[in-house]
Amino acid sequence: IQGQAAELGHLLEDLLEFARSAAEDQPYEMADTQLDEVVAAAAQEAQTLAAPREVRVRLQLDDQRRHLDADFRRLKQALIIGLDNAIKHSPPGTTVTISTATEGQNARVSILDEGAGVDEADLPRVFERFYRGRDEEDSLVSGLGIGLAIAKDIIERHGGSISLSNRVEGGAALAILLPVEHHTA
Repeated sequence: IQGQAAELGHLLEDLLEFARSAAEDQPYEMADTQLDEVVAAAAQEAQTLAAPREVRVRLQLDDQRRHLDADFRRLKQALIIGLDNAIKHSPPGTTVTISTATEGQNARVSILDEGAGVDEADLPRVFERFYRGRDEEDSLVSGLGIGLAIAKDIIERHGGSISLSNRVEGGAALAILLPVEHHTA
């Protein structure tokens, strides 16, 4: 009962966030933000989500001290959505890796899992609101299909882009590109 109550709580949070993002009147509090701090905070929260599923979260920061003009809370929320999806689709005993790197004038955040990956037919639609993949309809993975749509909205409001693909070695890869400021602290 506790587990189901927690799942219902998460679904309700997703619906509320969807309503807020649909209204688009929620102001973002943009400030100078160090990317690795946001990523580390999201990874720490994801550990709590991963523990009951017996999945490990590995953090790999390249420590370039990149700064973004970002809303720390919202950006962390987008990362947690990506991490939560990766954890939900990972078998027990596997690892979800979140890492940072530089890609041209952008910072890249990658979230890699060791699950089954995404059905190729579903890939073009994973960021649509309320879209749940074919495999999810019959699986034990719960959700409304709005998490990635919310994450996409957040990332785009930060001037970035987000994509999902399958890894050659198995599993899925969520890639987020964000514009960086040109100073370091």
